[in-house]
Amino acid sequence: MRQLQSVEIFDTDHAKADRLVKVAHDELKIGATVAKSVADAVIGADVVVTATWATEAFLEHKMVAKGTHITALGADESGKAELAADLLMNSKVVVDDRDLALSQGALH
Repeated sequence: MRQLQSVEIFDTDHAKADRLVKVAHDELKIGATVAKSVADAVIGADVVVTATWATEAFLEHKMVAKGTHITALGADESGKAELAADLLMNSKVVVDDRDLALSQGALH
């Protein structure tokens, strides 16, 4: 398992981002800061985790360094999206439920 040293957090709700920074500091004992944008949050990241209700893709290929591990949780039903098509097309994609991913998720 990777040991996190620090995290950059972005949320459209700044209060929620601030609360998560506090949890990271107090409970996980790791450095955390609030990023001003998604792009700022992922610069130089080894790992990116998305967990949103987004209906439009927001994470693009140009934002992510080669070799970055991405776990995208939000695009779990029709009409939701997190990862842009250019990112998916230039990535090795591994899914836990192929049928679901093809019918409703990020690959739909």
